[in-house]
Amino acid sequence: MQIILVTNPFGVVDEAELINSMFAHGLKTLHIRKPFSPAREIKLLIKQIDPNYRDRIVLHSNFHLCLLYRLKGIHLPEKVRISNWALTPKLVSLSGRSRHTSTTFHSLPTLTNCKQGYSYVFLSPIYDSISKPGYTGQFSLPELKEALPSVSQKVVALGGVTAERLPQLQSLGFHGAAVLGSVWRSEDPLASYLKLQNKLS
Repeated sequence: MQIILVTNPFGVVDEAELINSMFAHGLKTLHIRKPFSPAREIKLLIKQIDPNYRDRIVLHSNFHLCLLYRLKGIHLPEKVRISNWALTPKLVSLSGRSRHTSTTFHSLPTLTNCKQGYSYVFLSPIYDSISKPGYTGQFSLPELKEALPSVSQKVVALGGVTAERLPQLQSLGFHGAAVLGSVWRSEDPLASYLKLQNKLS
């Protein structure tokens, strides 16, 4: 099971420094999700991250930067995938052939019926969100246990993920866990990330 880190939507003090430290401590994939930030701010964050780690970065917007900085790939938010379904191949091409492509689902039936191949997909929210108060978990554990084995995609849990919940997510059959609030809402983001990593070791 892998841990995937998603950036805080808004800026964080010493964000790039913290990200570099997490990469140095074994982080394999970072999703840069900054829906309210212009391209210049995302470019600045990328430039502040050690170039040796750029092949571990996935973008949720401004996909043209993927080729410019030789990043790992792109993530299509669900709204982008649905509203631009006819343009999806074009969007994917912006990341470069054979690069990573992922997306998000909020419904098990929609996920089960998806025929498009992705590197992996997020399923959200599994638990009550830490970063979005009032955004509650949408799936029962028996429902997930029954459905996940029949899904052809590699499924990553998103929403309310904490270190204490990782064993349960593993037992349910998730390929990975994406974290946001449990890291960025803590007093010590690096220590919180390491706690997640240590739970899997």
